[in-house]
Amino acid sequence: MSKQSSQLATAAATDFSNFSIGDVATFERTFTEKDFASFSNLSGDYNPLHHDSVHAAKTDFGKPIVPLHLTIAPFSMIAGMVFPGEPSLYLGHEVRAAKPVFYGDCLHYSARITSISASHRILTIRVLAIRDSDVVLDAEMRVQATTERWETEPSLPIICTSRPSKALVTGASGEIGRAIAFALASRGWSLLLHDRKPDEQRRSSLSNLLDRQDCDYTFIDADLAIQSGIDKVNALIRKHVDIEVIVHTASAGVAASLEELVATNYAAVKGLSESAVPQMLARQQGRFLFISSTAMIRGVPGWDDYVAAKTMATGFVSGLDKRLAQYGVRFMSLLPGIVATPFSAPYRGDQAALLPEEVAEAAVEMIESPSESALVLEVGRKQFGSYGLSFANKKASQVVSDNTMTPIEHVQKSHNATKTPDAISESLANLVRKKFRLNQNEDIADGGLGVTPGWDSLSQIELVLEIERAFGLSFTSQEIASLSTYTDLEKTLSTKMES
Repeated sequence: MSKQSSQLATAAATDFSNFSIGDVATFERTFTEKDFASFSNLSGDYNPLHHDSVHAAKTDFGKPIVPLHLTIAPFSMIAGMVFPGEPSLYLGHEVRAAKPVFYGDCLHYSARITSISASHRILTIRVLAIRDSDVVLDAEMRVQATTERWETEPSLPIICTSRPSKALVTGASGEIGRAIAFALASRGWSLLLHDRKPDEQRRSSLSNLLDRQDCDYTFIDADLAIQSGIDKVNALIRKHVDIEVIVHTASAGVAASLEELVATNYAAVKGLSESAVPQMLARQQGRFLFISSTAMIRGVPGWDDYVAAKTMATGFVSGLDKRLAQYGVRFMSLLPGIVATPFSAPYRGDQAALLPEEVAEAAVEMIESPSESALVLEVGRKQFGSYGLSFANKKASQVVSDNTMTPIEHVQKSHNATKTPDAISESLANLVRKKFRLNQNEDIADGGLGVTPGWDSLSQIELVLEIERAFGLSFTSQEIASLSTYTDLEKTLSTKMES
């Protein structure tokens, strides 16, 4: 696997087949009152909320806000100049204004291809507008290329994110950090390796392992117990904008002071996330994995300060995941039990212990296939779940019956669960009703192309694309053309789901 994970396109995208799911283009825009004057002349929108500071001061916003349709004006550039460019035919979009935009805000736009219909040359693109670490605009647009080949190059660099990129591992000189670094290197990741201070013997040993993997790596030393050390790593994150994974294993020892434990766990995680989140949002892809501990839920005597620091950081990580997961950026915690390392040697006695390589394997699994936001890993036991203070809104059958694990809401993963025919039909009916804005009680069994209001040849293609995404299937161009009635769709979908 190539260690060059995120590559800028160096040749013109003159063929539709050059596009790949995960391709991203980014740019910045700042809107001014002058932009609104031009916009209002074209649109006829002179609402005082957008230009009258006295009027706006009386509203919840406190000052004039940029009209939504002005903030989505760059969508035309995305379609006409980048995805796909010259042969663009804009099909439609859905937009959600998440937060108000003010004049002078610097917005970072991210356009990422989320699906491709090769038979109809249609790109589905998710567009985010980001202000600092907040998403202010979330949209999905669909664009068709009217020709297979064309001559002009895209007006923005296209970044391919479908291959492994750079990963930062803190505490890489420790046994767990070292094992995780090696596991990532074996899968093609380039590495930034942090340790508290240079240790030539440890670095040389790790370098020998990574060199055998033909891994591109760089060491950095910084003391994360102090702000200047966090600032140093943050500068590295901002320099390497293609960092897609951060694994935070660094921590002061159990016997360290509460201040040092909080600094290397909670403060470090919080500080590094402030630099990482905007860059990960720009790619709509990123993983931050915090190595926590089952000491949080086992109540180990004498580990109070260590547990407090891990709990703070785990809660913070969980909160970020709830806010950012919908945008492709995951913050997760891995809670291993006792691991056979020098770190735990004074405490583990004759307890059965995990190997660092087992922790690394679980870490890579979470990075490559994120599901729940937390994983408890012990000898002979692995449970995915989500961090929380109670079991609120959880079905009894979903919770592991273990009173010692109250802080973690364990949800069993079912890899072989299948939808029943009734569930498939219900899901399809809901999708069709939503697509064509039909009443929930309206009978759609006899609906179809030219019969159901709004169901035309263009919306037919859009509908099938939505079905593909919802059910994880694909239809041939012949099937798309033949599925002109709701009954046909239902029968074909059931057949595909059963096969």
